[in-house]
Amino acid sequence: MPTLFVVFAVFIFVALILLWLGFYCCFSEVFLVIRNLLLLAFLVVFYRVFLLAFFVVLVVLCLSYCF
Repeated sequence: MPTLFVVFAVFIFVALILLWLGFYCCFSEVFLVIRNLLLLAFLVVFYRVFLLAFFVVLVVLCLSYCF
């Protein structure tokens, strides 16, 4: 699991750098496209991890309630 947090940190770091470059390069189209694709990839990964964590918590709650 630590590698997953490293991936999140790298995604956030690169997204912030691209956001900064987008602002200081007069909203260059290339930087905006790369930033949007990176943020979209980050959201997809985060969404999957959130769903997985939600189902794990749900199963644990059901098991602790049943037993």
